[in-house]
Amino acid sequence: MDLVPVEKMMAEDAGAGRRPAAIVATAGTTATTAFDPIDKICRVASRYGAWVHVDAAMAGSAMLLEECRGLFTGIEDAASISWNPHKWLGSVLETSLFYVKDPAALVSVMATDPSYLRSSRDGAVVQYRDWGLPLGRRFRALRLWALLRLEGAQAIRARLRRDLANAARLARLVEEAPGWRLVAPVPLQTLCVLHVTEGLAGEQLDRHTLAWCEAVNSTGEAHLTPAHLDGRWMVRVSVGSETTEWPDIEALWALMQTTATKMAGARP
Repeated sequence: MDLVPVEKMMAEDAGAGRRPAAIVATAGTTATTAFDPIDKICRVASRYGAWVHVDAAMAGSAMLLEECRGLFTGIEDAASISWNPHKWLGSVLETSLFYVKDPAALVSVMATDPSYLRSSRDGAVVQYRDWGLPLGRRFRALRLWALLRLEGAQAIRARLRRDLANAARLARLVEEAPGWRLVAPVPLQTLCVLHVTEGLAGEQLDRHTLAWCEAVNSTGEAHLTPAHLDGRWMVRVSVGSETTEWPDIEALWALMQTTATKMAGARP
């Protein structure tokens, strides 16, 4: 996020008698796992009384690792944070966490108090129905509780560190391989890669990128995802499955090289 135009727009709104409502920062974008400057965003927002929400969908799991916390500098000043343990931590699908610094802000707009919902325990328990839109909800938190009980925090941290190390190891191989390059930094476990051969550029390169990515996926041995970056296609390699070990990544890398080279040779 470029804060210069953001602050300019907020100042213009405030000058026109409007109150800037919120800034949504991203900790680990979907395409490249890029991080917004959360600390600076919070400082700008505080000058205008704006709410800061941090979307840490996949990358939030990295907050469990002390060595990764620098990526989240300033997140303690955010008003709310959301992240999904089912995306990397290993929990069952639909495990989404929502942290809020001041629950009263939610209760003030979400609370409902009809006579048939009152009980003698209202003052002794947290009524989560007053924290969001659904009145009834499934016990999704049980999925995270079960994961923590089954594996334990230290085992989960070890698995996350394994993924980070394997991603960094693959990144070194990509950087050293002729015709291959990383097109974005690798702060966590997602690599953004491109295979380039002589004479390929622009839309031709895009077609080649999509072709070899689809060819890899069609083997059923692995699944890669293409994504746009600066108007061009690239391929994401996300290392995050609980069962993925280095031999699996070695096999993927060999498949990527063989497939991309073959596709480049087959083009007219």
